[in-house]
Amino acid sequence: KLNGIIAETAVFTIGSLVKLPPTCKLASLCRDTLNTWASKGCTTIFDAGIGSVRLKQDENILASVTSVPIPVRFYGALAIQIAVTTALPPITFGKVKVQTIKYWGDGSTQGITAALNSPYLNRGDEKGQPSYPSDDALYKAMEPLFRNGWHLMIHANGDAAIGQALRVYKSLFEAFPQRDKSIVHRIEHFTVTESDDLIKTTTELGIGISHTILHVFYWGHTFDKWVLGPPRAQRIDPVREEVEAGALVSFHSDSPVSEVNPLLYVRTAVTRLMFGRDDEEPLGKDQCVDLLQALRGVTINPAKQIKMDQDIGTLKKGKFADFVILDRDPRSTPGPELDKINVVQTWMGGKRVWPA
Repeated sequence: KLNGIIAETAVFTIGSLVKLPPTCKLASLCRDTLNTWASKGCTTIFDAGIGSVRLKQDENILASVTSVPIPVRFYGALAIQIAVTTALPPITFGKVKVQTIKYWGDGSTQGITAALNSPYLNRGDEKGQPSYPSDDALYKAMEPLFRNGWHLMIHANGDAAIGQALRVYKSLFEAFPQRDKSIVHRIEHFTVTESDDLIKTTTELGIGISHTILHVFYWGHTFDKWVLGPPRAQRIDPVREEVEAGALVSFHSDSPVSEVNPLLYVRTAVTRLMFGRDDEEPLGKDQCVDLLQALRGVTINPAKQIKMDQDIGTLKKGKFADFVILDRDPRSTPGPELDKINVVQTWMGGKRVWPA
């Protein structure tokens, strides 16, 4: 029955009805976007949802985008909606290498659809719902591709969804003790972590964590006052606890949820300051990390999470010469000013790609 509410998987139906420009035009716009991201200091891009809305059409777009040189390395994850369970990794779309499958375990915290263990603030018993009704349902969805050697990642914002993902990963690891342990399976977002056990279990299993760290910057105040309430909001994206526990942590944009801006991610991880509220108390200041730990979140850690650390993530003999030139030294820049640092040049594989 229609109720006027569009939620979660309805985006697939609506997305298929939206008329897009011709593929060549859309590919041109995508290349413009990649140039913008290169200007922000990005040398590698990972699209964590190829085919999630437009299904097969994304394959054609990627082939067109990469038919000419682009200023970034491009990898991605195939949405489970179009994954073929019998396929073996990797596969390619144009020049985009794909060896990851993406699952969605719940919705959005700010959208009140993330699956929580405790109710949302001032919303009665509303806790959100996991996308999979049981651990068994998620296990059955993940097992065939896990068995075939795919790198798996699952979107999980709420602690109920995170807990379910961890239980299923643990079951998969126990069922396949001879699995490739060099693959860092991961949880995307890992936003609400009311229980310390989630971080402990994640670290013990060797699961990677990737945060939309600008949840703190853009939605921190909203989470604190209207969505979660303290102390849960103070502990979203608990990077310091994760790092101290030995977890492998990275930061991402979830574009277009937040913009691609690595230096703003670093600034947020270091300061936990919120948008337009630099003179106020940071959101969970005990979760701040030092500059080196924050920089790892946009360099070597994500490289390890996509199994590309042998080629990228650090400057080392035998790796690609991917680096940026900045207009000042981050080590001598106050935390609140880190996002004011300008990218002067971006280099990929020893070649300057921005400005071109």
